[in-house]
Amino acid sequence: MSSRDELHRLVDQLDDAAVPDATEVLTQMVTQRTPSHDDLAASRRRLSFVGAFSSGQGDLAARSGQILRDELGRPDH
Repeated sequence: MSSRDELHRLVDQLDDAAVPDATEVLTQMVTQRTPSHDDLAASRRRLSFVGAFSSGQGDLAARSGQILRDELGRPDH
């Protein structure tokens, strides 16, 4: 007999007075289950600053000289 079958057998044997308590316990167990990896991945929020430093214009380090010249108003050498 599987664990699920055993659980069904036990629930069927409960007195009517015990059903509300058993329902509450089982409801808590179901709603407070440990989230799976997929649940965590789906609920993980995106960080608002991701991509904030992406200009879409290539490598910033390679362009640093040009950026400084542009900002300081100096001509190219």
